[in-house]
Amino acid sequence: MSEKIDRSWRSVATDRPRLIVWAMVLVTLTLVALAALPSLWLERFSLLNPLAVDTDPENMLAADEPVRVFHDEMKARFSLYDMVVVGVVNETNPDGVLNVDSLRRIYELT
Repeated sequence: MSEKIDRSWRSVATDRPRLIVWAMVLVTLTLVALAALPSLWLERFSLLNPLAVDTDPENMLAADEPVRVFHDEMKARFSLYDMVVVGVVNETNPDGVLNVDSLRRIYELT
């Protein structure tokens, strides 16, 4: 009986490849919609969890992980805060930002 069912499924897959392709496309689109809709309209799809992306490396470790605990202690001890890096470009001067006027402006901003 089981062999007969296996043979019938294989024949459907080989005899009707377009049906299989369309079924897979439909399943894929349904899964994409179920993943995306809560992120787009949270109030309408509150039963589904919205997609959240967390790229903070600290959150990749458990809160009680020794390395993370030590890191948090050192940040508190030395008053370290998150850093923001800003790139500065001066295309009007041949020396770029390495001139008195640009460096003075950068100093004033920081």
